[in-house]
Amino acid sequence: MYLLLNSLSLNCFQLNSSVEYQKQTREARFTGSPNTLLTAEELKICNEILNDRKGVATIQIGTEKFRLNNAQFHADHEFSFDASCLILNGCQYTDVNKFSIATFQINFEDINTQISGVAGKFFIRIFNRMECHHETEAVYGADEFHLKLEPVETCMTRPSADQIQTNIFAAGKEMFELQEKISDNLDAPLANLGYYIPALTHLEFECSHLTGVDKSNCLYILSQFQLKDQLFVEIVLETPITVRYQNLIQTFKQSIRFTIKLVNHILEEDCFSRLELTLFDDQLLVSAYPGPATKCSAAYFSQFNYDSIQLSVSIIQNDDYTGFKFLASTSIQDYKFGHFYEKYFVCSELQLKNCSQKLLEAQTLDENATFDVSLKLVKNRAVQYKQTFTPVHIVQDIDTATVDIHDQFICLNVKEKHEEVKEVTIKIGEFSKQINSPLETKTCTTLTEAEQKQLHGFKAGEQPENAFVMINTDVLPDSKVSIYDAGEKCWVAWVAFVCCAVLGGVWLAVVANL
Repeated sequence: MYLLLNSLSLNCFQLNSSVEYQKQTREARFTGSPNTLLTAEELKICNEILNDRKGVATIQIGTEKFRLNNAQFHADHEFSFDASCLILNGCQYTDVNKFSIATFQINFEDINTQISGVAGKFFIRIFNRMECHHETEAVYGADEFHLKLEPVETCMTRPSADQIQTNIFAAGKEMFELQEKISDNLDAPLANLGYYIPALTHLEFECSHLTGVDKSNCLYILSQFQLKDQLFVEIVLETPITVRYQNLIQTFKQSIRFTIKLVNHILEEDCFSRLELTLFDDQLLVSAYPGPATKCSAAYFSQFNYDSIQLSVSIIQNDDYTGFKFLASTSIQDYKFGHFYEKYFVCSELQLKNCSQKLLEAQTLDENATFDVSLKLVKNRAVQYKQTFTPVHIVQDIDTATVDIHDQFICLNVKEKHEEVKEVTIKIGEFSKQINSPLETKTCTTLTEAEQKQLHGFKAGEQPENAFVMINTDVLPDSKVSIYDAGEKCWVAWVAFVCCAVLGGVWLAVVANL
């Protein structure tokens, strides 16, 4: 089917599609409506195979090219995207104005398919006071939302308004409305700002300042942001004006509206063959096993402009964002795309209140709880690319262990007694010893002659390299190995006893000289 698609010249849009060049921003905007006159086979391609798929969108006006790297195509309603100039300081009005035709194309590289055509309409917008900011992106966490705006240098507007209203939409549905006085949020008086819209560089709200139902609603809205690929923020500026109306001098509110599209690029392909989230008592571990997807390589991600990589873990008890929540984020500059990766989130480093207690609570959550791991590429706090994955979560109630190696036996020490059977593997170089039984705080087992020979190369007091303890298949984050020579078998000299016990059907021989 994909080979057939590659040979088709397909345009999913009506002939009245348009391209608008904006002189202020030197960007181009494509707008197209679904073409309902296609054949049944073409409609299937547009509406089923390509719908909601991401591609690289390009607009060309003469010699000038504009591109959007991640355009999510929608076949069921009007589709638009804003593309930026490919060349720094390019796409000048004097160059674009020479031409009267604009072409567009959307390449879906993963299935070798392209939508292309000539825009039915092409026009140039010299000035638009509603377009005073470049397309920007939102940065939001579990309880806060920051919108950083990049003003257009050539924007000119009328004098300042005294009130601002912010509406946030997702998939056409209004999710949030905020109305406030401008003067409450500016360091300088309105009279000194003149045309202030270009000076509007950021908006933010924080749920932590709210209480009760308002806080729950705020947290729920932010949780929904995580699920949306495209958000639209409509900003309404209300300016009081005085006019003569019906023979009277009256004051009215004049509204200026402009919309900013927020894009969070979410990868559709699964970059990992398996993603594990292991919960310990005082830390958690993210283990990422690479998958075959081509869009998860370093070469693919090199196209994005970012200065940091953030790894976030989200554990939510209920879908409505009520109940237990655990959210943590950390920088992972050592992450290599397409390779196996492990990262520990340690409570002492996260600076989260009651972190250890929350991890213990997370281990007891019901199956309907939501566990998510997100990978974000960030530039100046703005999210350039985001992937969200659902991991396999594993509860591990042991995260710290010490191992004592004596001449004829080996002991495993843990903080608490565990009555259930544990599959423990102690590895030191080529040496490997298994203990399959319930665990006392100190559990010992004898060494065979062959095992003793494997350990003869280590010296007393030495801390062996490549030594670790595994519970089932999980490597414990904190484990220490201590080696004692034959003369150090004694805690008090020359009296010896042997204590043998059957635990879970396994003989354990504990040897201690007193």
